[in-house]
Amino acid sequence: MTTDDDFTEEKQLAVRDGQGRVVVQVGLLATLYFENAHRPETRDAVLTCVERLQACFGQHLRWVVHPKSGKMYPHGSSRVPSLRAVMAQRGGNQAWEYSTHGGEQPEAASHFRIEAFGPPDWEKALGHLSFMLPLTWFADHPGSLPALMLELCNHLHPIHGYGGPGLAESPDVGVESDFQPAVYAMARRFPGLEVDSPLSHARYLGDGIKGVNWLTIVGERFLPRVGGIPGLVATLGDEISLREYDGGVLIQAGSRPRMGDANDGRIPEPYLRVAQALRPLRVESVGSLHFAGGNRFTPETSDEWLRRFDGP
Repeated sequence: MTTDDDFTEEKQLAVRDGQGRVVVQVGLLATLYFENAHRPETRDAVLTCVERLQACFGQHLRWVVHPKSGKMYPHGSSRVPSLRAVMAQRGGNQAWEYSTHGGEQPEAASHFRIEAFGPPDWEKALGHLSFMLPLTWFADHPGSLPALMLELCNHLHPIHGYGGPGLAESPDVGVESDFQPAVYAMARRFPGLEVDSPLSHARYLGDGIKGVNWLTIVGERFLPRVGGIPGLVATLGDEISLREYDGGVLIQAGSRPRMGDANDGRIPEPYLRVAQALRPLRVESVGSLHFAGGNRFTPETSDEWLRRFDGP
């Protein structure tokens, strides 16, 4: 495992099982939460975003999940309907979903990933769009993660979200469970690593944000609770940049993402400042990040992890 000093050594930022499969992978992660997934204009926005991501790194995607059976097929298989087709088949009272990744095997974790989910209208729950890229992707390709997230926000108008270094786990439930202790250890040591399960988080996030990372999205409904954009500018100072989108603001905590290292007391200071400014918005819990005991996240340690940037 690396620290911020050798952040680009991605080959060291993965866990493999006894068969050599990558089962935990560190990459650049982004998740956006949105409302009204049943509406045609929201679905069109999600399609636009997914197509943008496909254009960005679609050549690296290898597997796609069938929306009915949950079985994985090679990406591009005619046996799996497109997200556009799924949305067209399902009315507002039906959920829709899409999941694809670039792992070497169907059960492998991958830092190439796109996931989207929209609940039915009667659930009154949040939808989400999540994706991952390698940590060094933008060193070799045009653009940046902040610019890409801002572009997606202008289409999707999320109510909140986050982006930065994060942990990709195996899409296979059994493999994921086996290696949750590794995720727990990595997340406890490196506070800048996001542990993400948006499908389960969303039920807790209707009236507050999950927390902060290098990039934090705050929708306009929440801004009055922190003094609006002028209040944030006055509180955060020059090192923290704010970019407005149509419906909110993207907050960037420093010029580059950081993982920190709790073993030697290194907590990214810009993250602390953003967390303090947005503390009135953060929820107290997203349930348990894991669903089993024994060197895994419990409800109590999950709540502690949410508070990791609160300071003394």
